[in-house]
Amino acid sequence: MAQKLCRSIESPVKTETINKVKPLLFTGSYQTGPLYDYDYVHAGYNPTVLNDNGTYKMWYGAYNSANYPAGGLGWKGGYATSSDGTTWIKYDGNLCTTNTNGDGCIFDRSTVGGTWDDAHVIPGTVINDGGTYKMWYMGNDGSNWK
Repeated sequence: MAQKLCRSIESPVKTETINKVKPLLFTGSYQTGPLYDYDYVHAGYNPTVLNDNGTYKMWYGAYNSANYPAGGLGWKGGYATSSDGTTWIKYDGNLCTTNTNGDGCIFDRSTVGGTWDDAHVIPGTVINDGGTYKMWYMGNDGSNWK
C-alpha cells in the first residue's frame, strides 16, 4: 500500500473531525526499464514546508523497497514546490546517485561505504538562513538511525 501526502483541515480548537482533502503528493511509478522510481512506496514522509516569497518549498522523505538493499533504494530526500500549497510539482530532475528514476530526488545515501548514512537518509528540519537553506536530516547505516 503506497503512502501519499495529504493536507487536512481542522478547527483551531481541535473539537471538530479532521476533513481530509485530495492527496498533495503522489507516489511515482513502480519501474521503468531497469530503474525504479525512488518514491514508489512512500512520498511525502516527514515534510518541511517553507513559504519563500509566495512559493511554497517542501523537502520530504521518499522510499522504494522494490529492490532494496541490492539496488540501494532505501529512504531518500525529495523536493517539490507549490504556488498555492495544494498543487505540488516535484523538482524537475534526479540528483540521486543510485539506480533510481523519477523527478524530485535531491539526495540519497552516502556514496562512501561505512558511514553513518550509507543506507538511508530522511530530510528533517529545513531553515532559510539569510538566503541559504540549511537542512538537518536523519541517516541510517543499515542498523542504526542517527
